[in-house]
Amino acid sequence: MNAQRKGVLVLDGTPRVVVAIARSLYRRGIPIVYGHFGAWAQSAESVAVSTNVRLPDSPADFYENLTSTIDRDNVDTLIPCSDKAIRAILPYYASLQEHVTLSVPVPSLVERVLDKEQALSMAERCGMRIPKTFSISSPDWLLEKRQELPFPLVAKPAKAGLASPFKALYFDSLSELSSAFERNPAFGVGTIFQELIPGEGVGISAIAFRGVPLAPFQHRRIHEWPANGGVGVLVESEAVDAALAKATTLLLSALGWEGPAMVEFRRTPGGAYVFLEVNGRFWGSLPLAIRAGLDFPYYEWQILHDIDPSVPAAYKQGLKMRWTAGEIRRLQELWTNVAACKRAGRSRFSALREFVWSFAPGVRSALFDLADMKPEGSEVVLVLEGISTSVLRRIIPGSIRRRYRQYRQLDKRCRGTYLRLWLTRTLGFRNAKRLRRLAAVSSVLFVCRGNIQRSPFAAAVLTAALHDGQSRFHIRSAGTHAAAGSQTDPRILQAASDLGITIQGEPQNITEELARNADLVIVMDYMIEADILTRFPFLKDKVFLLREWTPSAGSDLEILDPDKELEPEFSQTMAKLREAVTQLGHVLSSR
Repeated sequence: MNAQRKGVLVLDGTPRVVVAIARSLYRRGIPIVYGHFGAWAQSAESVAVSTNVRLPDSPADFYENLTSTIDRDNVDTLIPCSDKAIRAILPYYASLQEHVTLSVPVPSLVERVLDKEQALSMAERCGMRIPKTFSISSPDWLLEKRQELPFPLVAKPAKAGLASPFKALYFDSLSELSSAFERNPAFGVGTIFQELIPGEGVGISAIAFRGVPLAPFQHRRIHEWPANGGVGVLVESEAVDAALAKATTLLLSALGWEGPAMVEFRRTPGGAYVFLEVNGRFWGSLPLAIRAGLDFPYYEWQILHDIDPSVPAAYKQGLKMRWTAGEIRRLQELWTNVAACKRAGRSRFSALREFVWSFAPGVRSALFDLADMKPEGSEVVLVLEGISTSVLRRIIPGSIRRRYRQYRQLDKRCRGTYLRLWLTRTLGFRNAKRLRRLAAVSSVLFVCRGNIQRSPFAAAVLTAALHDGQSRFHIRSAGTHAAAGSQTDPRILQAASDLGITIQGEPQNITEELARNADLVIVMDYMIEADILTRFPFLKDKVFLLREWTPSAGSDLEILDPDKELEPEFSQTMAKLREAVTQLGHVLSSR
């Protein structure tokens, strides 16, 4: 690492933002460490990134690993580049300030921005026009207020940075929205519904410094993905609208914001501006701003190190920039989604024409650089792989596609184990394991991923099934990636209560001690099986899939994670799990 300057830890974020920050600071000799979340996150493949660090999802483990990274890599600055990253550091804000300078204000101010309803309310008080916004709490509310709803509507999570099964959903009619509530009566919980504003996206970006936006930069979104309103995939720098800049200054001041921010608007065909949201972090069009002459990452680094930045009086206007991966996704959406085409007023061929036009001479790429070609190449390859998968979906059997997805999602160290198990099972060698004698079994350990759904439910059901005179059995559950402080899913608690049983204990991770004390380890799916056998190879004769004792299962031996399932799929998964545990209980009690 550079001995002159300490490093900057860039936390999470999309490649076009992370790489833009990294390249900006790398040019000044500032080392960059990129921290990415979870077992399946992608590293930042750029010459500007000196170190990639994979951080765990578990809150307690996350903080420990984060501070270790800060100390080990001589980091003095932390820049979170996603709402998820901001939320991850908020519980440790005060403690982290003892290690690094944070590029985000205090938690109380952050919540004003991450909570969309608070931000909308503040913008309205500042005199901005906002979309008609609704909180639809129940199917009864929907029925009562249906005449007030201005379709089409867009549904968004009410609070940014929290886990959600969707980022945005579009509803063109009352019947479509009613169907969503029929499938899940709690669909509206934690969701806001807004009228879809026609026009083009416009953003005012800046570094809020001493209560004033430093170097306001305005861009417009020529193309977006999703096409009906999303991130900019073809953007253009333009002159700052004086009234818009004044409104942005007023809003950021009212929020008390300090640091990077982008205030997003919709410019209607009539020229009026409608406020949409505030992003309290570096934004997707950052590469455009840097190319236009405003090096925001370096300004922020200077501010955080008590250096007053020198900012040019003007920036280049009319500069166009393309996010190639986003353009490909936009084309795929408009080519395959008739409803999206209709809402966007596009045809397939106009979408293709616009895609080709985005590669016109003079349109810069957000990521491509001759001296650093990996970032764009890697991202485009991933997108094309995803499209190829969707094209091949009609040809390749679903079981093969699912296996391939599982293989790609697994940590690389588990992939060899996964392939070996797949091969032996396909050849019929592993199926014989379920005929194994279970007479000596007295300790059973159920394992899923988070230990908040499948495994605690299975352990409770088996405990209840074996309670009559079967005290010799000791039944536990654990997860491969249980988050510290997490709680059992309320739906699981209710499903257990409906059966007259109780789930006890807190979610826990599997340890070597738990593994060695188990006579029988029951896993829910192939990924968990590969993970367990990679970490604890001594369990090779003790690990079984739960459905191996279910005669009706055939080759369908998995019980997949129901985390994002709605009704009735969730109840169906629970019924399948309960049936499998009951069959296992019969086998154990008969030995």
